[in-house]
Amino acid sequence: MGTIYKRTGDNQRKSQKNWVAQTRIHGRTRSRSFHEKAEAKSWLAQTEGRAVLAENAPELAQRGARAELPHLFIVGHALDLYSTAAPRHVSTLTWKACQAPIVAYWRKQPLARRSISDVFRNDIKEWITKSRAAGCPAGTIRKRLNILKQAIDLGLERTQSSQRNPAAGHRIKRDPKRRRRPTPAEKCALYSAAQEARRALAYWAMRWAEECGMRRAEIARLRHQDINFENEPPILTVPLAKTQPRRFYMWPQLVRLYEEVSTDLGCTEYVFGGIRADSITQAFERIRRKSKISNEVTFHSFRYEANSWMVEKRVPRKLRKQIIGHVSDEMSDHYTEFSEVAAQIMSDASEARG
Repeated sequence: MGTIYKRTGDNQRKSQKNWVAQTRIHGRTRSRSFHEKAEAKSWLAQTEGRAVLAENAPELAQRGARAELPHLFIVGHALDLYSTAAPRHVSTLTWKACQAPIVAYWRKQPLARRSISDVFRNDIKEWITKSRAAGCPAGTIRKRLNILKQAIDLGLERTQSSQRNPAAGHRIKRDPKRRRRPTPAEKCALYSAAQEARRALAYWAMRWAEECGMRRAEIARLRHQDINFENEPPILTVPLAKTQPRRFYMWPQLVRLYEEVSTDLGCTEYVFGGIRADSITQAFERIRRKSKISNEVTFHSFRYEANSWMVEKRVPRKLRKQIIGHVSDEMSDHYTEFSEVAAQIMSDASEARG
């Protein structure tokens, strides 16, 4: 089984090809450098897959399970190659939970029964279009397409074909979304849906993001030890922030919210139970779809909410930036959206003007 490692220190190359894949085949060591770890994994899977096929060539010939000619080699055979090679360079859990279900998905598709030489780029585009029309998430489409690419690459190398991989070059772009501040009705619907679905982590994460504007990754990594209760008022430190570490004083409402979260979730190390940041997004998306709220509202929208209510309550800009974590005034203004309170602000200003 091969290995993948990254060059560090003085061993780094100026060409940036610092990911090295290395394996031993037939008593000889083979290695190659790549820019990205994913490229190294793909090369290792293909190389070891060819070696396995070479060792089992007589048995496969007897069973007639493989065909050498490109026009007889179908996508299903390529998936067989991938199923042989992939488990050798990923963990058993990753293969069973992530990759094996995708391979099973492709085996059921009509594309799996077609010859590799009869698969064209338009076929891949048509599959992408149908998947998106069926409401398949963009992340799922990307994962399925990535495994199909690797399988077809193995098939083309097996048949020694110079044909271009029809799945190569395709990218699934995310739908352009304008994030915005959620309305009071939308917030109420989201909180109600989270409580009905018994998704306590999603509920508390939304409440926390609305109160202090922390990002989902910062919420996921927040530990009890990051809050200094020896000081009065307590000081919350965000050591792994996106831009730079920050710290701020906790106000009484945030302290009460922290106590409620700790009591409900009951994790001794992490405030939010050590949940992954992606899991927060996935739970929020389920709640949003259940509430039938526009996809313009994302979990990140609660940063708009936090920054906006602080502006409406006349919190000084420097203090807002310290809490939210914005570096520039322009970014702070970008996250500001006035609600119906804007009418009252303008009314007060008009009266003051006389």
